[in-house]
Amino acid sequence: MLILLAVGGLGNQLFEYSTARAAAVRLGTDLVIDLRYFTDEGPRGFNSFWLDLLGVQAKYRRYPNSGIFSPQSLLVKIYQRFVEERLLRVYQQREMGFDPKVNEIKDWTFLRGNFQSYRYFEHLRKELLSEFSIGQFIDEPA
Repeated sequence: MLILLAVGGLGNQLFEYSTARAAAVRLGTDLVIDLRYFTDEGPRGFNSFWLDLLGVQAKYRRYPNSGIFSPQSLLVKIYQRFVEERLLRVYQQREMGFDPKVNEIKDWTFLRGNFQSYRYFEHLRKELLSEFSIGQFIDEPA
């Protein structure tokens, strides 16, 4: 299993997902997208999570907006810091651009970064484009 910490707007989300998906395909494992920085409140805007509207191949880890299981709660922070980050490998992108070490990521890794290089996923281009289809949003007359 790979866990991707999603951040940013739609463009960042597309790069992050594409890189994580390519790694998951290479490893033959599941991908989980951690949505701790996104809320489900109100209409979607620039800082909303958008990939769930597309055909992406991932599971989502959603958090309630408040309470003991919200991302701001002490319980969740303790779990993330002392359980999850100790049981999983953590890959933190250090700088922008292509890092060949991403291709060495192993199963049970927590991914953090924007991964803004097509080189991470260019071999999976066709599959990713089919997942990113917006056909479901276009009505017949359009």
